[in-house]
Amino acid sequence: MRRRFGQKRRRAIILVVSWAVMASAIGFITHAARSPDPVIHAQDEPVPPGPNTTPEPGATPDVTRPFWYVPYYNQERDSPKFEGTIAGISISPNPPETSGFDACPGTGLKELPGKPAVEAARSAGPLQIDDRFLPSFLRTEQAPSVWTCGTTTVEVSWGFAVEDGIRGVGKGGTGVVITRTAVGGVTGISGSPGRWSTEMVAGHQAAVMAPILAVSGYVIGDCYAGVKDTATRVLTQVTAGGTSDFCTLILEAVLK
Repeated sequence: MRRRFGQKRRRAIILVVSWAVMASAIGFITHAARSPDPVIHAQDEPVPPGPNTTPEPGATPDVTRPFWYVPYYNQERDSPKFEGTIAGISISPNPPETSGFDACPGTGLKELPGKPAVEAARSAGPLQIDDRFLPSFLRTEQAPSVWTCGTTTVEVSWGFAVEDGIRGVGKGGTGVVITRTAVGGVTGISGSPGRWSTEMVAGHQAAVMAPILAVSGYVIGDCYAGVKDTATRVLTQVTAGGTSDFCTLILEAVLK
């Protein structure tokens, strides 16, 4: 049960990957497949930078060049990742991260089906995620994942989509995942030290991670914003393909 629960959460977070980058890759593959002479066509196509290519120090990103973002991903991949505590949240690229199981030791969790899950997520309480009061640009066609220990809700996670054109969101739009966990305090979000900071969000100290790069309307990598409520012990987290301001905007809306 624990592995199934963890896999489901990881699948939700994977949705946050920038749609613009995926669209570029899909377009390249489709165009190559339609070529009458794939060998000649492949020679004409731009070649992605190698895995060891990183940005020139002080260089300005040239977003008109194909695969311009790859060196920045390479640099982040090879950078040491932050491990420590920010705003009461333990951050480590190597989980176990906190989950609903930590609020229900020795007992199997139950996942609520569609309509009951929506009702439970919207219910008043420390784990509430009420989509009706979130920014109107957040769209969803799926029910949240709601896990209970007996009759008590211990984790709520809800995925949303945002189209491009919204401030702080990169070209192509993004996914957003909001998670609230009882007895939370550990996250497995990974990012180099320079991306992390502490901010005040809705009267709480928050751990905030910026994306790898935001330039000319493009956002490379994810943002993160999390708050651990010292009174309720609830960990509220937002992950998205946007700027840190975008993640804190969503977090503030959830906490209000």
